[in-house]
Amino acid sequence: MKARRRAKRRQEAAQLIRRFIKGFIYRHEEYCAENDYFMDHVRYSFLKNLRKNLPKNVLDKNWPTPPTLLVEASEHLQRLHMRNMVIKYCRRVQPEWKKQMMQKVVASEIFKDQKDSYSYSVGRLFLDSRLGKPSYIPCLTQLHKHNRHCLVPLLHRTRANQPQSPPDSRE
Repeated sequence: MKARRRAKRRQEAAQLIRRFIKGFIYRHEEYCAENDYFMDHVRYSFLKNLRKNLPKNVLDKNWPTPPTLLVEASEHLQRLHMRNMVIKYCRRVQPEWKKQMMQKVVASEIFKDQKDSYSYSVGRLFLDSRLGKPSYIPCLTQLHKHNRHCLVPLLHRTRANQPQSPPDSRE
């Protein structure tokens, strides 16, 4: 009994391998009875590979190369996936980020061909304020005490970089 079962399993395995090889031979032809098993396997393995290697963000343009059978389907899937990622990203964008992006667009229009190093700074965000919190508070107290029109504390030094001299009363 066991020998018959083993022989039957070997025979089925041999038929399956022959069918797979025949499908590989006919892989460039239309979908038919000779290549259906192989084409189904190619389709399944591509989709499994695609699931593992999908791009994680909008800037990542890597996409696994599809087999010739699935080129059109792969293009549709790529467009759908990109659209889905863009929609997710737009929903997550907070008002501060949106403001930053609008400022980046304006800056890119201004500096696009004029400044060589601008392309390196595109990825970095603008600072909300150049004034840090510790330097901003003393400035306000100076403004109220002396009625000066400054936003940052001023340090007057002589040319020899000697100790601080009192500021002028010029306005």
